[in-house]
Amino acid sequence: MCWANAELARIQAQLAASFNHTELACESDSMSDGAALKELLVPYLQHFAQQQRLIESRTAAFRTRLRACLTRDCDELARLAQLDDYIERAMAPPQLRAMTGLSALLETRASKHYAADPRQWRARLWSDLQRLLRAELDQKLQPVLGLIEALNTNSPP
Repeated sequence: MCWANAELARIQAQLAASFNHTELACESDSMSDGAALKELLVPYLQHFAQQQRLIESRTAAFRTRLRACLTRDCDELARLAQLDDYIERAMAPPQLRAMTGLSALLETRASKHYAADPRQWRARLWSDLQRLLRAELDQKLQPVLGLIEALNTNSPP
């Protein structure tokens, strides 16, 4: 389905653009004015949590739309859509636990970066944050890619 591939590309581009936060990316590399590292991390962790929610909402909505298309196509694809729905609901709690642990990982990485270089820690943390967001998006898109493949396989050329 041509529309699904185009929508996937649009979602990927929009989410990748939303990952960037000019103020955080360009944050001064100077020493902090006595603020604790935990306080300095707040905007980074808030941005990360906001982007996680955005990834979840956009990919879930697209996945739901793809399942609706599968349901209309044929009985075999309707069963696939139903199975995907069951899998998504079953995997939601463990995925949520795993994703909430990523903030703790960012805090640990920030502490290591700060200890290694108090002047350059922000740039290194920003790079880690971007990689985590891209990995989370890739993980959330795996089932979507499978649904698109099923639609493309069943659709006439």
